[in-house]
Amino acid sequence: MNSKKDLKRIPHTVFLCFLTVLAFASCKVEEEAKDQKIKVAFVTNGPADFWLYSQAGVKKAAKELGIEAEFKVGDQTTAKQKQIVDDLIVSGVKAVAISPANAKNQVQMINEWSAYIPVICADSDAPKSKRIAYLGTDNVAAGRQCGELLKQALPDGGKVMVFVGLRDAQNAIERFQGLKEAIEGTKIEILDLRTDNGDRVKARKNAEDALIAHPDIVGMVGLWAYNAPAILGALE
Repeated sequence: MNSKKDLKRIPHTVFLCFLTVLAFASCKVEEEAKDQKIKVAFVTNGPADFWLYSQAGVKKAAKELGIEAEFKVGDQTTAKQKQIVDDLIVSGVKAVAISPANAKNQVQMINEWSAYIPVICADSDAPKSKRIAYLGTDNVAAGRQCGELLKQALPDGGKVMVFVGLRDAQNAIERFQGLKEAIEGTKIEILDLRTDNGDRVKARKNAEDALIAHPDIVGMVGLWAYNAPAILGALE
């Protein structure tokens, strides 16, 4: 995939896969579909431009398949996601795709939802939960690829700072793990992993503060989609 057009196709394909899994996972869907549209939902961990592509994919897939799909945006907290999904279940959704804000602490939450409807994790996984599938990137591999690029950019090593929204999000954990694995044995030194809780203003300030506190820094790495623009903004 070498173009923005290719990238925009991904969320559409992912949501079609989600609906395919739903069809096999929910025994009641076929019966109820005779009288009403199937209702499903997609819940993000928080607001981000990245999710705009997913929202477009959800909308397109829902139209093509003749179902009703809701797209809900979290606020980077597990409490908000619980409120959203609990309300969706009460409203009658037949399945939910969710990007867990903190997978480690949401296992029981996801298991409770799974007692009522099929739950799929998207982008960030909760592998120890009873979710029926994970649709997304191999985040450890993505982190390793990032590390390989960092090694190419800094052949002589140096100090770098890493930025992400939530430290405990599973995709953040795995990407950071892959990054560290890739640079192991090199002269690249990771000073810290700075978090911003999904706050774009804080993301930029984190980068600005890093530049001031560490004038000898030679690289900055963003693990979430908006981190790179925030870093570039700090460098202007």
